[in-house]
Amino acid sequence: TLSSDINDSIKRYMIVTKGLKTGQDKRFVRFFWECSEERRWTIYHKGGGYCRWYGNEFWCVDWYTHRNRVALRVAETQPPEKFTLLVRDERYYGQTDLVFSAMGRGSLGVRRVERGIASDAAQGLIP
Repeated sequence: TLSSDINDSIKRYMIVTKGLKTGQDKRFVRFFWECSEERRWTIYHKGGGYCRWYGNEFWCVDWYTHRNRVALRVAETQPPEKFTLLVRDERYYGQTDLVFSAMGRGSLGVRRVERGIASDAAQGLIP
């Protein structure tokens, strides 16, 4: 995550979003080549190695009729206060934003994405 000083500076110019935390990646996340129904699955920006400008779109998250199956599962099984810990900043899902991995090897690799959802390991920046 961004340090609080940097985060406060960036917030003057951009919206800083937090991603979706599935809590059960084995159940809800797949490689894109494993997904057949386009409407059901959407790109899930889960991180990966250093990649500048574009890339690391290997993952998809189970998406069902404009509502994340993860969100439905969380709403059914968790108390309301836990919902916002797992499904964060949902109103920004699918918007064009900038994502980056939580960790890097000395370089920040920011990527512009046209669609998808940032994962729990990364934050998104909406200009």
